[in-house]
Amino acid sequence: MKKWIAIVMMAVMALGLIGGCGSAPAESSNPPASQGGQAEATQPQEQNGAKPSDSGKLVMGLDDSFAPMGFRDEKGEIVGFDVDLAKEVARRLNRELVLQPIDWDSKEMELASGNIDCIWNGFTINEERLANMEMSAPYIANSQMILVLDSNIKSKADLAGKEIGVQKGSSALDAVNSDELGKQASKISEYPQNVDAFNDLKAGRLAAVVADEIMARYYLSTDAYKDLVLLEEALAPESYGIGFKKGNTELRDAVQVALYEMIYDGTAAKISEEWFGKDIMIPFTKDKFVMGLDDSFAPMGFRDEKGQIVGFDVDLAKEVTSRLGAELVLQPIDWDSKEMELSSGNIDCIWNGFTMTPERMASMEMSEPYIANSQMILVMGNGDIKTKADLAGKEIGVQKGSSALAAVEGDELKDQISKISEYPQNVDAFNDLKAGRLAAVVADEIMARYYLSTDAYKDLVLLEDVLAPEDYGIGFKQGNAAMRNAVQAILNLMVADGAAGEISTQWFGKDIMVK
Repeated sequence: MKKWIAIVMMAVMALGLIGGCGSAPAESSNPPASQGGQAEATQPQEQNGAKPSDSGKLVMGLDDSFAPMGFRDEKGEIVGFDVDLAKEVARRLNRELVLQPIDWDSKEMELASGNIDCIWNGFTINEERLANMEMSAPYIANSQMILVLDSNIKSKADLAGKEIGVQKGSSALDAVNSDELGKQASKISEYPQNVDAFNDLKAGRLAAVVADEIMARYYLSTDAYKDLVLLEEALAPESYGIGFKKGNTELRDAVQVALYEMIYDGTAAKISEEWFGKDIMIPFTKDKFVMGLDDSFAPMGFRDEKGQIVGFDVDLAKEVTSRLGAELVLQPIDWDSKEMELSSGNIDCIWNGFTMTPERMASMEMSEPYIANSQMILVMGNGDIKTKADLAGKEIGVQKGSSALAAVEGDELKDQISKISEYPQNVDAFNDLKAGRLAAVVADEIMARYYLSTDAYKDLVLLEDVLAPEDYGIGFKQGNAAMRNAVQAILNLMVADGAAGEISTQWFGKDIMVK
């Protein structure tokens, strides 16, 4: 019964929500599960795309009277816009969704205690919640609005000396307390559920109720509350997000990636249109996306004979930013200063055959691995060096600040060689190897094989010894999980729909993407 009645179309215009839906809200809701109600579950299904943080359950805490986000229909079943989003997210993560009604005033305690995995029910993002829990990026815009019944009340100023109602523990209460309305009202009455405040407003026991606009417009679309009206003044523009237990960034990121996938593959828009008549989801948007890279690192990112920056990672990034609606800016950087460039905000990411290491994963937001790689030893094909052991007492070269350097320093080879020479670019080390000034170079296998396929370096060979198996990932500034998750979601979709495989085949002759 997700068809919002036609009489709300004019009222919804102010918010931009034309049409809509949902069954009529109940006058009173069933008690939370902790007070005798029952949790409800949906079964997971296999799904390509977002990767689950593990298999199991996703326990979603909600106020089951908060229409149209999460509420009980005429059959007593929990339905709603957020519920439908969560069902699809859980399906993609291969988790069982458990709908857990909670006392909204105790939501933080329920989350901190582990009784629920997330708070997802028209949950407003604010500074306090950002500090005390892990919050998703905004996915719906909202505001706090004033509902009245008395036609003589035309503005916020008309409520001076009058009693107003809000839901206990809600962002509406925060909005009233931080607004002049809170000082001018004679009393602020707090209710367990919004519907209780609406009923007191209808009965004349309140002059006004402050509540979420999206929820309020839904109630005003029903016969039971069609006599209530919204004042034009908004107390506080805000956004809805999903709250997770402090420190549980793994689950937050898994859910966020799945939600972004749904936004960019159109699934979220379909759910939104069923409930609101149009797509009101907030995508991750950024006008420009600055990609930091070493422009000599073929085939991931390098300059061709025309001086243009090209490469496998460049082509991946072009497709990602195209789907995000952003302009890709290719920013060559000093590889030894890459962390400083990222932390200072000069670049949005490091994406250029960037090896995932414990240090990097601790100091920045890292994507999931997308390419498997290893550190290999290059020598002259006509030389006497056949194994790693033959390098004892000899000089080798690496790129400065690279994972190749870290691989050498973490290997027994370090104690056997005479010297490690560091170069600004790998090609400089390769040239010194060809000139006989080095016995070997340690470098990324994918990059090395590309160079060995060219006439200029066809005399070099790779030894069979592998110093360090590793993975490539994309690095983002610490704390910028929203950007990391948006890019990760698009990459997942590109792997699933074959676009990443096509780019890989163009560069390597086969699909080498990590699935």
